Amino acid sequence: MGKIEGKYENIEHTKKVIRKMTGLRKGESCKQKFKELRILTVISLYVLEVLCYMKKYKGSISENLEIHDHNTRRKIDLHIQSCRTSSFQKSVINTGIKLFNHLPSELKQLHDFKPFRKKN
Repeated sequence: MGKIEGKYENIEHTKKVIRKMTGLRKGESCKQKFKELRILTVISLYVLEVLCYMKKYKGSISENLEIHDHNTRRKIDLHIQSCRTSSFQKSVINTGIKLFNHLPSELKQLHDFKPFRKKN
């Protein structure tokens, strides 16, 4: 459990620094300050990196329109692969597919990688 505790210490350390920079007291929320300073939280950074990975390598993952011929509103979504193990359910690929499918259509359809990263 030492690995998990270390991660939470880093998050708390980041919040502590933000509080000192902005003059917030210990119990006050710093969520709004993260937004004002345009600083991504650790979780937001993870989501961004997973989405960028999926955008970069999405050509190797089938879209729903490649799996079937039905004209559905989800035809440009990435096909969610069936999985039997919990380790695959929690994998970066599977999580990335689910996150990518929640993006607005205009972000999914961007062809170049750099504007995708900036729009996110």
